[in-house]
Amino acid sequence: MRDAMRLTPACKIRRLMHDFSCTDAADMYYGTLADMVSLKRLRNLLAFQLMK
Repeated sequence: MRDAMRLTPACKIRRLMHDFSCTDAADMYYGTLADMVSLKRLRNLLAFQLMK
């Protein structure tokens, strides 16, 4: 049963491709990518606010 619960390499690739196409960090599987998206959005927001 434990082996059936492991992610296959194909599942990992599908999840990674999902994360690359995702625009909302909350919908992502991999935390590292979600953190990067969140930081990029925050940086863009701050830069926009400074331009005003």
